[in-house]
Amino acid sequence: MKYKYNTNAQYEIIGRVVDGVQVISYILRDRNSGKHLIMNKSDVDQHAINKNIYNCIGQWYNNKILIKGINCKLNQLDKFDKNGNRIEKVEAKSKCKVVPTILIVGRVIDGRNIVSYVLKYKDGNSLKTATVDKETVVKLASEGKIINVTTQKLGDKIILRSTQEHSQLSKLPLYKA
Repeated sequence: MKYKYNTNAQYEIIGRVVDGVQVISYILRDRNSGKHLIMNKSDVDQHAINKNIYNCIGQWYNNKILIKGINCKLNQLDKFDKNGNRIEKVEAKSKCKVVPTILIVGRVIDGRNIVSYVLKYKDGNSLKTATVDKETVVKLASEGKIINVTTQKLGDKIILRSTQEHSQLSKLPLYKA
């Protein structure tokens, strides 16, 4: 559900004051005077219920007031300690999914067995090609690093499966080892 800004509201939340991981109050900006003030959490909850905060909405849930940011996440606002000092953000590992850049473009066979695959990958601004053994390709595919294949467990074996119709593994070019 998309909420709309409370355009007639007097305040706007611009930060939060924390004690450990607990939010104890919020830093608000008065939209009329531009002054900043610190307001305790329970007062902010009441203002949010009364739609008196521009970028925040309040709702009752299990006899508690929950507040949500409008087009912002309150947990991403700047943090301050009790003395008003900004707490610097610690860079955490990105939770963003890594976009795979490797593509299988061929199969290398020895007799009737596939022993390795020909891969294309991006190295900086250029495309490179490499021949990689089957076990390493299975490992890369199971980690989601190859665009056009995934892995599937079949009995006690792990096999590669094509993820794109136009690049079926059985139709890729064959090369002799």
